Amino acid sequence: MYVVNQTSEARDHLKVAVEFFNLDGIRQYFTEISGFSIAPNTSLEAMTVPRVPKLDSTHLVRAVLMTATEKVLAENVYWESTIDDDLGSPKNDEQFKTNLSQWADMSALNTMPRSDLDVSAQVSDSNGEKQVTITLANPANRVAFFVRAEVTRGADGSEILPITYDDNYITVFPHEIRTIVARFNDARFTPALRVEGYNVAKKVISLK
Repeated sequence: MYVVNQTSEARDHLKVAVEFFNLDGIRQYFTEISGFSIAPNTSLEAMTVPRVPKLDSTHLVRAVLMTATEKVLAENVYWESTIDDDLGSPKNDEQFKTNLSQWADMSALNTMPRSDLDVSAQVSDSNGEKQVTITLANPANRVAFFVRAEVTRGADGSEILPITYDDNYITVFPHEIRTIVARFNDARFTPALRVEGYNVAKKVISLK
């Protein structure tokens, strides 16, 4: 696993963590390093993770980069398979196309246990701009996978555009609370919030 620093300043005293989850929400592996430093405008290997035993055929991997005080700087969630892609013989390849002999199997994502989130939001004004602070709390032992929150024009309407979010599709792991902030200028509509995920049923709440 590599850390990429795309800024013009060196970063020191960082923490790097990686964890593996089965689709039922049980964590099978966790490791963390601290005191990591990286020069500006560069990438640097942080760690190598061995094959993890007792993983489901499809599983989730989360990689997190933090400050020494555990403020999250970057988080990435991946879904992976114990069955690797097999590129096969180079003779099978065509220009601009690779014909794989075997694909990684992600089909178990379609059988993930259903999950539920406690959803709340607060609306405020800042310099003529509307700000919606969305809180997603996962009270259960299951993963809420690939969740998207949208601020809409009325209940379950079309998304208000243009709009910015400080995060978009996120995965909320067991007993976590995540916050997303949305900002927009359109005051012609009464906003509402729609939240839905890959294994999370749609919820719609009004915003006042």
